[in-house]
Amino acid sequence: MGLGNVERLDQLLQSKGAAHEREAKLALSRLLADLKERRERGSPISRDLFTSALRTLPKIKGALHLELRMDCLKQCVQYLYANGFGEDALRAVNQLQALSRLSQSKNWIRIYENVAGIVQADLGNVPDAVLHYCESIELAKQTQNVFAEICTLINLGVALNYAGLYREAIPCFRRAELLSESRPDTRVLEPTAAANIAQSYLYLGGFQRGFQAIERCLMKSRVPHDAESALARAIRESTFVQLALELGRFGDAREHTALARKFADQSRTARGSLVADVTTALCEIYCGDVSNGIAALESALERSVDNNSSYIDALTLLAKAYDQANRPADALECLRKLLRRIRDIREKSALALLASSKITFGENGLEAEHSDLGALQQKEATLRARVAEDELLSAQIEMLERLTVTAEAKDEASGQHGYRVGKLTAFLARERGFDSDACFMFEIAARLHDIGKIGVPDRILFTSDELKSAQRNFMFAHTTIGAEILSKSNKAQLRIAEEIAHYHHEWWNGTGYPSKLSGQRIPVHARMVALADVFDALTHGRPYAEAWSVDDALAEIAARRGQHFDPELTDCFLSLINRLRAESPDLDARLQASIGESGLALARSKIQRVLSAAREKVRCETAAQEAVGHEE
Repeated sequence: MGLGNVERLDQLLQSKGAAHEREAKLALSRLLADLKERRERGSPISRDLFTSALRTLPKIKGALHLELRMDCLKQCVQYLYANGFGEDALRAVNQLQALSRLSQSKNWIRIYENVAGIVQADLGNVPDAVLHYCESIELAKQTQNVFAEICTLINLGVALNYAGLYREAIPCFRRAELLSESRPDTRVLEPTAAANIAQSYLYLGGFQRGFQAIERCLMKSRVPHDAESALARAIRESTFVQLALELGRFGDAREHTALARKFADQSRTARGSLVADVTTALCEIYCGDVSNGIAALESALERSVDNNSSYIDALTLLAKAYDQANRPADALECLRKLLRRIRDIREKSALALLASSKITFGENGLEAEHSDLGALQQKEATLRARVAEDELLSAQIEMLERLTVTAEAKDEASGQHGYRVGKLTAFLARERGFDSDACFMFEIAARLHDIGKIGVPDRILFTSDELKSAQRNFMFAHTTIGAEILSKSNKAQLRIAEEIAHYHHEWWNGTGYPSKLSGQRIPVHARMVALADVFDALTHGRPYAEAWSVDDALAEIAARRGQHFDPELTDCFLSLINRLRAESPDLDARLQASIGESGLALARSKIQRVLSAAREKVRCETAAQEAVGHEE
């Protein structure tokens, strides 16, 4: 049928006479049936039909076919809202307002007030939504329409949740649940009320009570029969998943994530697709691939920026995701945006409630902000503390890295040896199945492995490998010096760095230094760094030795398998290097890609220049002294 019914109606409206009026009524009836069928089926591609109807319906003047016109507009509001077309939905609401007042029907005025509240809340105008809902509830009571009263109570509670008035929302849902239990024709609304109680407790941090409510909801939920009921079920499954994850019920979360996707697909709505995407992403973050899950949530946040309810949901979940992924600074930023968004509408919404005599909240009245937002505020304080701790750790690590750069720049031209070793260690750790957090810790710690060389005189570092015994012992001491510099820290990264600095010159066969450890007594992170360190040293050379080719370096490492290096790690490392070379012919560029122009990178360059100048000065002075000696 497409736009045919709209076009037929448009043509008839340009004609006059009773016969054409009867045909216009028939065309209007057919348009209503088409709109209703499209809405129930759901499909974002039907938008043109609904927006065309919004352009054509105002051409009918006066009270002609008023019921049909209002019903068409109601279908438009419901479809456009469900598919995230908020501004178009508002246009439909405004048209319905004019017609409902013209009809003077309390039932249609109530319908207008209710759908106006839904759309205004979705667009972020919660205070107006609250006032619309209060009017709708009053009209439902006047017309003794209990079903409508329950629906509007639920919608009011949802709007209060958007405003962070969670404790005020719960009595709305409780009242709706109680009313729905009292009559056979309203029991179908019980699951909806229970689902929203679960959401309120989720926001308040009452996860166990929320889980009990969502279990009650799903137990009483019917099989969806159209797009609207399928969307509602997808949202319920999403709420279940969020609560299950908070309670550590990961198996249940995976099962209901699949159900959320199933019902979202059945709804064929943009809102349903967004719900399924964020639910899947959150489950991935807790149970699977953190980076993919966060990317999906970041995309969902961008898609929902013009939609208040979806934006709040996406922002809430992204804050949790960053926290779960150990990114407290990003989590804190999201949480602050969320609190700003909620506080922007909270005060006005509370005033709107107080201004209305239609809703009461018992003896205590409205709760203070700390009662409703306590869980979010507590989380914000925790994240602030974690960010401050991370910033302190970052400052400590940067200071230590500067010392390391100073040490390594003495005997390695670029001053980037530690950085490359860190990257290679992280790649090797990932190859061996360590999670992303462990790989990151190993990378940071490995960068500091040669910090002890800061205490070794240049004349020893620059000497050939035919060192005298005393000089060799001094050189060996850089491992214990480094461990001492990094010792006594309560930070996991620095404890690992201490062990790496101490043991990265131990050999698998027990002939290394300083402790003669062998086999698996050597910490695994030190064994990984040993491989990366030797490979990088061989391929970049030293003041006393030329650089080797990558192939020669790999052959040397293979020859030391089971003597110097862990046999299994050696095999893994050789395979890793060959794969990295196949992916990136310029291996150094791959390893140094993210150094950038950071403060540390600039400091590295400055340190390198200073040491080069000092080294050149020493070389010239030594040459001059030797020349004088020859003359004598």
